[in-house]
Amino acid sequence: MIYHSNFGPTLLEQGARFVGAVQRVAPFNANAARAVKTWTEYAAPTKGFIEQVYCLFPLADTQGRTTIMLHNHAATQAVSMSYRTNDLPYLTLWKNTAAMEEGYVTGLEPGTGFPFNRSFERKAGRVPKLKPGEVREFTITYKVHDSQQSVSEMKGKIAEIQGRRGVQLDEEPLPKPL
Repeated sequence: MIYHSNFGPTLLEQGARFVGAVQRVAPFNANAARAVKTWTEYAAPTKGFIEQVYCLFPLADTQGRTTIMLHNHAATQAVSMSYRTNDLPYLTLWKNTAAMEEGYVTGLEPGTGFPFNRSFERKAGRVPKLKPGEVREFTITYKVHDSQQSVSEMKGKIAEIQGRRGVQLDEEPLPKPL
């Protein structure tokens, strides 16, 4: 399961940023690897832009929850998403800052795996199986932030989750399972 939440203008604009507590960032492919050092930053609409996708391993607070956020350049508007990492242990960040007419959008996508094909994900151990009659529930809490103070407070909460833990930034795409 991957929960696609796509956002465009007015949140998405040149200078917009992704904020999240993560332990590891791995590029999905070679194209994303070339821009991995700026994975949290967004460009203006760019004609001919080729999407960049990052596989993130989020960190959780003491209650097992993480929060991620996308805010505009001025950090006066944002949307945040909070969820349990035991339920949704992976996060895909899809950046498609193509020209407006080509679909200027980004995706914040919590999931049980990444958007590789199912056989790849199965080999990596990221395809959960349900027994007959078994139920799994997922809850994602969305919050809209409409002031610089609200955005700043949420950044602080995310920074608390990150703590002093560094971020492993892979320069090569996520390895394929054997």
